[in-house]
Formats: sequence, C-alpha cells, structure tokens
Amino acid sequence: MYAAHDALPEFEIGHAKVSKTRSLSAYLRRDEVNNREFVYLDSPGLEDTRGVEMDIATSALLSQVAKRCKSLRFVVLIHCASLLEDRGNAFRSIIKFAKRFVEDFAESKFSFMFLFSHTEEIGMNLGMEESKKRLKGEIVHIAEAAVSDEDLTKVLSFISKSLKKGFHFVDILHPLETDYNKLTFDIEN
Repeated sequence: MYAAHDALPEFEIGHAKVSKTRSLSAYLRRDEVNNREFVYLDSPGLEDTRGVEMDIATSALLSQVAKRCKSLRFVVLIHCASLLEDRGNAFRSIIKFAKRFVEDFAESKFSFMFLFSHTEEIGMNLGMEESKKRLKGEIVHIAEAAVSDEDLTKVLSFISKSLKKGFHFVDILHPLETDYNKLTFDIEN
C-alpha cells in the first residue's frame, strides 16, 4: 500500500488545464494478505487538450484493454470545472465518452467509479459532506438539461443516487481529506 503523498514513479497524473499523460502507464499492486494482484492503468484523459485524435486513440486502446480483462473498473477522474464549462457540456461529453466502453450502462454501472477533483475551484470547499451536496445539485441541474438523451440520463441518475446514498461509486477526490486506503479498497472490491 502507498501513502497519499507517495508518488508512483510510473504515473504522472496531471489535473491542470494541459494534459499530462501521453501514453498508457501501468502499476502492479500486490495484495499479499489476500494473495491478489491489481493492475492500475493510467491513460490520456477524455477530452484531451491535444485534440480529438487523442480521444479516438484512447478509446481504441481502452476498448482493447477491456476485452482482455477478467474484471475491470473504470475510474473516471473529472475536474469539477467541467460541470460549469459551457453549461455542463464538457461534463456531458466526458460521461458520453466513458459510456462508450460498455454496451449497456445499467448492466455495467458497478464497473465505474466517478471521482471529482478540484471542488474548491467551483466553491465546494466547505468540507466533504457539504461539497457532496453541492456536487449532487450540479449533477441534478445537468441531468435536467439532458432529458432528451436517455443513455446520458441513466449515467447521471446513477451518479446522483450514489451521491445521495453515499455509495462509493461516486466521490470527491481531495488531496487532504480523501482516505486513500478506503479509496483503494473501494476500487478493488
């Protein structure tokens, strides 16, 4: 297990306005207690700042990875500013893009985890619980504008319900307040 402040040398995960990850990187974590292995993959992000070509390449790459895995969880890291940019269109694009990896989101919804970062940049710096309430409000607002897109509505409903009920499929990733041991457990189980 690694501590929150330890950097994984294989990863250079960026959360700035310019994309950092340029290719697929892997990190193998061995759980000696339960005799299991987990492979964490970091890929270039969706809506990459280097253009639609990177999104297409990432999509093709992740589709091939998904076909070869026995089990898999997509952890989608979302910068909270995407909730506000262009009235939530940036966020909707990310969700639509992520949804493409499964045929039926309703059947595969437990294979996804959505983590929202940089909550303080949109005024959600009031503690984790209050930030989750405000995040849920933003999701509901975006869902209301997406009523004509049934697939997108399913994903947004899942995100909203997970936030409301405290399910681990949706959470806020905060550098100081996130329990990284719990997060690792939630991702892997």
